[in-house]
Amino acid sequence: MTSPPPQPPPAPQQYALPWPATAPTELTGQPMCRICAASPAAPVTFRRHQGLLIWLGFSSLTGPFCRTCGTAVFREFTSRSLWQGWWSPFSLVINPVVLISNRCALARVNKLTEPEPAPGGPASWTPGTPVLRRRSSLAALVPALWAIWLVVGVLTHLY
Repeated sequence: MTSPPPQPPPAPQQYALPWPATAPTELTGQPMCRICAASPAAPVTFRRHQGLLIWLGFSSLTGPFCRTCGTAVFREFTSRSLWQGWWSPFSLVINPVVLISNRCALARVNKLTEPEPAPGGPASWTPGTPVLRRRSSLAALVPALWAIWLVVGVLTHLY
């Protein structure tokens, strides 16, 4: 008797979530959070940018989010963009657009009332530490230092 060959484990999905991007509207008639199924939720997209010299990487997470889960996604994506998004010349233009887009999405999520958890639904994501209190946010000084270096270089050549 031979046994069947072992099957490889399934590849992990980076942002596999239990709810589809367009979560159903149950009971309340309002959109439900795609992470924890709480309501109310707002349909927004959070983006992340990564720049490596000439390579640019983009990632996004779309769906209705409750205030708690939306804040958690905002903090994670924005903090990663702050430290991974400046390492390409093109990123000096692209990353600020991504950061402003995330801030606008957070403003929509923050207008929501406190989420009502779904009975028997999964737990919401923990927002964690605010973005500017994370060590990774110090990398946002990179474009500021580049700008200072550029201004000093231009001024020294003018005089």
